[in-house]
Amino acid sequence: MASVSLKKFTNQPIDALRRFVRFARGLLTASRQHAVGYSHANGAFDALSVERAGFIQVEGWDKHDRLQDIALPQCFVDGRVLPVLEAFRSFRPDVATAIGADNSFLGLVVLYAIPRDRCGVLHRVKLVHNDTTVFDINDAFQTETPPYGKLLDTQDVLHRENIYAYGPPATAVAEEIRRLAMALPGPVLDFGCGSGVLIKSLRDHQIEAYGIELDRKPVAESLLRGAREHIQLYDGGYPLPFADGQFASVIASEVIEHVAEYETALNEIARVTRDSFLITVPDMSSIPVCHHNHVVPWHLLESTHVNFFTQASLRRVLEARFRDVQFARLCPAMTNGSKWYGNLAAVCRK
Repeated sequence: MASVSLKKFTNQPIDALRRFVRFARGLLTASRQHAVGYSHANGAFDALSVERAGFIQVEGWDKHDRLQDIALPQCFVDGRVLPVLEAFRSFRPDVATAIGADNSFLGLVVLYAIPRDRCGVLHRVKLVHNDTTVFDINDAFQTETPPYGKLLDTQDVLHRENIYAYGPPATAVAEEIRRLAMALPGPVLDFGCGSGVLIKSLRDHQIEAYGIELDRKPVAESLLRGAREHIQLYDGGYPLPFADGQFASVIASEVIEHVAEYETALNEIARVTRDSFLITVPDMSSIPVCHHNHVVPWHLLESTHVNFFTQASLRRVLEARFRDVQFARLCPAMTNGSKWYGNLAAVCRK
């Protein structure tokens, strides 16, 4: 009968548990830093970090004046050499003091890009300098394809239009917003009404509706026939040119995120409405939901957005002014199997 090593048998589940703990730790952390502690003739490599965002960072220092003269280490992941993404200096007064140098920017940081086809769980990371292995570890490191990866290495000079989106006032209204607006008691004020598209839609359904908008040439030129005569253009100041409780309902659809003094605006809205308030803002929860698809919904990047709300933050500011606040999410979309919503809506009652 073949003998069985009890020691080997009993260690198997323990070793498996240790491997699992290391694996889980790698999954839960955004960055895993390890001490390197390797010195060479011109400096040292102090630490190596595996960044969940899809790159490896090596930190140390080097007394060469020019980056081009530094022998950068090679970084290997699971046997594959990684390309250097960037190398740059960092502020290290501690090094300058220790070696008596006048230059305090002797710190060295090297970034290595993990190829997209290798992002996921990494196991072995090795650092080699001048044919000497200075760091070698087997572990479990969770990495992802870098969100907005082009911003890590593009050689293009990006301009405002590459980052932000903008455009003229809308000439159509989402059906969900129109339905919510039609359920409000009139008369209705559309605060920040744009071209008047919602006013026209409400009036087409025999709902008394009015609007107020900034007195700007692009706005004035965009006003729709059938709504223009019911819209008041003003300078954007407060108080609003209306009496207390003049309207049964007020709507602010995709407006408050543009208003720097949003607290004052909400106070004025609460003053001029006697019953209901409908507000919609961009839904910030779409950013983490869409993160793994490496996209941000374009509407969130409009250059005139100055306030960004979560449902919790919007609830806080609304419940300070209204008795009842009910939330909805509007304009659902699907990106690579991930469902997200374009807008966060709240119907408030006094």
